[in-house]
Amino acid sequence: MWRIWWCVVVLSASVGIRAEQLALAMSTEAYKAFEHTQSMRLALEAFTLAGHNVTIKVVPGERALRLANSGELDGDLFRQPQAVSDFPHLIPVQVPIHKAKYYVYVFSNRECPLSIDDITRLKPIGLSGLKYFELVYAKSEVGFLQVDGMKLLTDSLRKRRADFTVAPIDLFGAYDKLDGAEDFKPCFEQPLFETQSYIYLHAKHQPLIPALEAALISLGLSYP
Repeated sequence: MWRIWWCVVVLSASVGIRAEQLALAMSTEAYKAFEHTQSMRLALEAFTLAGHNVTIKVVPGERALRLANSGELDGDLFRQPQAVSDFPHLIPVQVPIHKAKYYVYVFSNRECPLSIDDITRLKPIGLSGLKYFELVYAKSEVGFLQVDGMKLLTDSLRKRRADFTVAPIDLFGAYDKLDGAEDFKPCFEQPLFETQSYIYLHAKHQPLIPALEAALISLGLSYP
């Protein structure tokens, strides 16, 4: 009950804040993964509850972050903290809008490692521009391979240039339309790691953040 009361108070206080027309960036990869999801619906609904109108600008990879950090766009949706560390003008709305568990995938005709600990002796392959792969590369004792695009990733695994890749199940589902995505299988029931994604706003919009956090909480989301 206290949470509902607090949200009502903060959202009521936000009435005095001028409504904004916000243009938010999304990377191409994030847009493909989240366009029709509950997470996207809740994120956009939070802006509506806080009194703001939003348009989404789909921009390739890191360019979305650069545009948001420069203030040319007003923020960025569905970003993990490690991806934003080099962009000092972006401030998180501290209620995560998506939580993801990342799993090990191999080519469908390959054997999975015996245990998740064995991947340290195998070579991972990742996609350029997706920062979470840095967490994967750091676990490898034999180096890694990084490529541009799902087709190159698929071809490299097929030709045994690398041993495995890592993806959340929901993001991997978004790749089903791309070449070769159906050729992968998950290896373990437990994830390799978990991450959370947030709304980031340019620092000039910092006064909008409390009301957005309250709106997200009123929609059933919570602080980490």
